[in-house]
Amino acid sequence: MPFRSLFDALRTGLKTPGSEDEEFDPREISDKRRDEIIDFLAEQTTRRGLNTPAALFLEMYKPLSYVTSQAVHFMAPIPDTVLGNNLASEMGIFLEDRDNMTRLVNRIAEMAKDQDREIAEYRRSEKEPKSDTSGTAGDSEPVSQPEADDPGPDR
Repeated sequence: MPFRSLFDALRTGLKTPGSEDEEFDPREISDKRRDEIIDFLAEQTTRRGLNTPAALFLEMYKPLSYVTSQAVHFMAPIPDTVLGNNLASEMGIFLEDRDNMTRLVNRIAEMAKDQDREIAEYRRSEKEPKSDTSGTAGDSEPVSQPEADDPGPDR
């Protein structure tokens, strides 16, 4: 179930404010908390390979972020009760500011570039031939083949 892992990540991956001696303010979130939310959402998006669709969606609906935040505020008591934390309320506050959408898109782009760079380095290391320590190809000694009646270690 793909949504089960996302639900578990929401419950455990993003720590609640009370766990770090930080009081929840229903009117605003701190810059540190905002950055935690952005990093969490960008990491989940990048890990699932949804960089382009997420960036497109966020850019397209950025003008509606405030309206969306009001809908989240209206529905927040239900998920806050089910999840046992204030994540939905924090997301409502997070969505109120359009600059947060821009920050999130930029962070997703940064993580996607890092991921692409790691993949390119891995592929480059896989394509590199193994170095030959014997010097030139003509200097190496011929490898003896096992005799036909030798059973070998596998038999």
